[in-house]
Amino acid sequence: MDKNIGRLKVIFEHLKADLSVKDFHNRLSLQKTVYLIQLAGIDLGYRFSWYRHGPYSRELTETAYKYHYNKEFFDSRGAGFAVTESGKEKLNKVRQLTRPENGIDSPDWLELLASIHYLKHIAYVPEAKRITRENARQKLQDLGKVRFSEEQVQTAWLALDNAGLIDHRKWPH
Repeated sequence: MDKNIGRLKVIFEHLKADLSVKDFHNRLSLQKTVYLIQLAGIDLGYRFSWYRHGPYSRELTETAYKYHYNKEFFDSRGAGFAVTESGKEKLNKVRQLTRPENGIDSPDWLELLASIHYLKHIAYVPEAKRITRENARQKLQDLGKVRFSEEQVQTAWLALDNAGLIDHRKWPH
């Protein structure tokens, strides 16, 4: 069995989340959930780059489609993986973080969380153009994410910060 398929299957079962690629919202949720799982400290080996809807991993998409088209085969073999106690703590943190707030639907909430984090901590941006809590909505709008309100952006920033995922250190020049 493909190692990542087994791990993803067990993790998504623990989260009571859908490991599906049947439509755009499922694929979006899958991408952003795995991004957040890795932020919580469970490295599944996926690397993300910026795409239209935020952080995206082509390898994750390939794995998810492999599972989708061979689901019966992978399900009949059993995952062979279990979530450790430490993993459960990390996934509980993800579960709490991924609950939508401010009337935003789940896929959009996940996209907003992952996008803010990626732009703050992963994307290379000159210091003068870095995303901050004060300019986050404008930075997201500049990238075409105009559907998020200031209140939604601030709520997402605060959720990331409360989860310990916003680094406040000043970086050297």
